Amino acid sequence: MVHASGDRNRYLEQRARLYLLAAVGGTAGLLLAALLAHPLFLILLPIPLLYCPGKHRAYAAGIRGENAVGSVLSAFDDRWYLFNSVCLPGADGDIDHVLVGPKGVFVLETKNYAGFIACRQDAWYRKVRERWIPLGRSPSRQAKYNATVLARFLREKNLGEWVYAVIVFANPAMKSIIEDSTVDIVYRDELTRHILSYPDILSEKRAAAIASAIAGTGKKSGVF
Repeated sequence: MVHASGDRNRYLEQRARLYLLAAVGGTAGLLLAALLAHPLFLILLPIPLLYCPGKHRAYAAGIRGENAVGSVLSAFDDRWYLFNSVCLPGADGDIDHVLVGPKGVFVLETKNYAGFIACRQDAWYRKVRERWIPLGRSPSRQAKYNATVLARFLREKNLGEWVYAVIVFANPAMKSIIEDSTVDIVYRDELTRHILSYPDILSEKRAAAIASAIAGTGKKSGVF
């Protein structure tokens, strides 16, 4: 079984909890303000009642997606090392998953989208009521950024290796149109086959050294 460490969903759980607390606390605060100060505070109620629960649901969906992808990755054999919610020095947020093994070093960005998603190069869109709406942040740019940060970290440890960026769609029912993507994009059920299709490039000793460097970042706990 894969050597696995890291808190799955740490960042997403924190954000989901934050928005849940904001919904409850914001609603209570506005009701209290309306009772004690002025009824016009009720005009602001849609903010905690609609916006915050929606954000909470989005982060909860992300947690489910990362759990599903993490379960797939945990089935790799003991030549592989899996790290979840990796936070590297100087990075802007966590990396969902890092997988290290004979085939190389992989940064995996999990997306648990529903409905219809389109990607052309680094531009991403979601279909909403027959209209294509740009996504707020490009997943492919995010994945490439994370791969660049990890590659730089490894070079600083004298362990320079190419880092592959892969986006994983966790929801098999989601439909997608992909054109000229700048990174590999696969569905969850294709992930194992996709990674194993790469040529062997790392020795066991090299993979273990890279895994040790990542483990030394100090943000890890637990095993699947």
